[in-house]
Amino acid sequence: MKKIITLLFSFYAISTFAQITYNESDGPKVGVTLYSRILENNELMNFDPLKETGGNKSWDVRGVYVDNGILEYIGTQNLYFKSHFPGTNLCRVDKPNPDSSFIMMEKNSTGLYIIGTRDSSLDIVFTPKLTLVPFPLSYGMNFQNDASADYTQQGINFKQDFKSNANVDSWGTIRTNDGTFPVIKMKTIRIIEISVMGFPYGSYTIENYSWLTSGLADPIVTLEFREIETPLGLTNDTSLTNTYKQEIVSTRNIQNAGLKLSVSPNPVSDLVSIQCQNVNFKEATYSVINEEGKTVMNGIAKNNEILHLNLNTLASGNYLVQMLLDKKTMLFDILTKQ
Repeated sequence: MKKIITLLFSFYAISTFAQITYNESDGPKVGVTLYSRILENNELMNFDPLKETGGNKSWDVRGVYVDNGILEYIGTQNLYFKSHFPGTNLCRVDKPNPDSSFIMMEKNSTGLYIIGTRDSSLDIVFTPKLTLVPFPLSYGMNFQNDASADYTQQGINFKQDFKSNANVDSWGTIRTNDGTFPVIKMKTIRIIEISVMGFPYGSYTIENYSWLTSGLADPIVTLEFREIETPLGLTNDTSLTNTYKQEIVSTRNIQNAGLKLSVSPNPVSDLVSIQCQNVNFKEATYSVINEEGKTVMNGIAKNNEILHLNLNTLASGNYLVQMLLDKKTMLFDILTKQ
């Protein structure tokens, strides 16, 4: 049974303006199909405001879009070339043309990784695997990757060297054509150097901004700047993509995408109550983070315990409430202090 959750996201964002989460349960899984669209005439848009960092940001990406395609996550157990990609358990394909290319992934409790790619009969395996998203993903997190891949195509030896640096540099809300959503933003810079028969051939420089929201397997919005340099010259490309619908083909209960962190009242004047709902844990650490990214309050909470915090010493404004459950599951909430 297919379940479309875009309207559910819109309802939560508008009525509660609450949860920001991105952890293992939010990551892609077998049976997820994603529909995206791409911004037309993006040369008319000023992208600088989308690059802003810090807390309590508000981004607006409304505009005229056209359909960009359909992506699907499938299992790898029945792929005859699975053994070429040790550790892979998840694959991302273009649904209208599933035989053209495969992004081979590994998803586990620590993160989402790319093992390599397969295009037609060409296998490219990364050593080591590339980290896309660590779980849990939290504001202020920074991680790097160095990897390489050797492969042969039509008797010619190729090598790709990857250098990647990612930073979760901001949080807030993003407004799309479908509504307003609480998000965290991750910036990734990836440089790919290509050599042929041992000689430098060209390079790719990719600057990627991803806005992630709870329950959606891929970023809700992706902004990407690509610079490609080869002996033929230098080319540049920019794209802004919006994932606007997700279908889940499984028995997964749609309520799993519901709220897990309850903060009330919100907005608040002085006393606020915080409770984790619909999730079991032994111990949680909580932090209240201001718009400058500084922790202004923290502590420990037990399962089924309702936290009562006095915020009368805090200045008016928006704060990020962060809960880490048993050191593995991260929950977020945007709290407004009046």
